[in-house]
Amino acid sequence: LDNPVLSSNAFSMLGTAAGAPALCAAGSWFWDNYAYAASVQGTGEGAIGIAFCVQDPGNYYAVRWEPMRETGSRGKRQLLRVRDGKRTVVAESFGGFLPSQWYRLDATVGEGSARVRIDGNPVLAAADPGLSHGRAGLYTESPATTFFDDVEVHGLKGFADDFSAPVPGAWTWLGGEWTRRDEGAQPGAGHLRASAEGQARALCEAAVCRNCECSVAVGLANAQ
Repeated sequence: LDNPVLSSNAFSMLGTAAGAPALCAAGSWFWDNYAYAASVQGTGEGAIGIAFCVQDPGNYYAVRWEPMRETGSRGKRQLLRVRDGKRTVVAESFGGFLPSQWYRLDATVGEGSARVRIDGNPVLAAADPGLSHGRAGLYTESPATTFFDDVEVHGLKGFADDFSAPVPGAWTWLGGEWTRRDEGAQPGAGHLRASAEGQARALCEAAVCRNCECSVAVGLANAQ
């Protein structure tokens, strides 16, 4: 840092790319179902990001974030799959980063899916079989210095159900009528329908949770 006394943390990881993307990784190859976050600051001279499911330098996934340029380019946010050194974009959205500004990038990875947020705002999501396990990493394409700080990795033992197919033993129904509906052949097209005159509860038996987060999409049927 140019002025360590002006920083809340005078220590950070510095990365520089020379002709090819620079990648560093920590952890073990068998890490799975984890939430990963890092603070990142770029100069605007190249894309920056984080990586996960890292197997080796030629096989990993990366969040690649381009800078917003004065030329009018908005920049892109991409989720890349790298296999044997060949890159494929599996998800993309628009919006570049501002140079010399710190951002918090985080990803929730496991069981064939990944969700990416920037400063708490969802920006990318994808399903891909390779999003299963691997180390967590830092990524930059900038020939100038990219700063990284405050890296965190937390294991997740989660459970997800899109109700497109039965999951034996996953649920206990307490009251009301519960019906699984499959609205199409695409994954995630199903839903669970509940009706009750009093209380109706569905208890998830597939996971034992402590300090957990839960999210569900809820809609009300048209009144008859």
